[in-house]
Amino acid sequence: MDAASINAAIAEHGAAKVYAAATKHMAGQQPDLSSLGLRPKTLRDVYDALSEAYNQLGEADKAIDAAQTSAALKRFEGRSQ
Repeated sequence: MDAASINAAIAEHGAAKVYAAATKHMAGQQPDLSSLGLRPKTLRDVYDALSEAYNQLGEADKAIDAAQTSAALKRFEGRSQ
């Protein structure tokens, strides 16, 4: 999977959708990157899609992602005590 195919998926589906699909792909959940026409062969391919999509997210989407990640971490920390 190359940068051109990742950027084409971002252009067609939007950075937020590619980012969400890459995140789900890493967790083994559906819909993953294949639902957007991307066929990663390695975890590096998934990471490249995740990174590029994140770089193209708007500031509002990045803030939402940070808040959701922070909330999930707090839930996780609460279970381990």
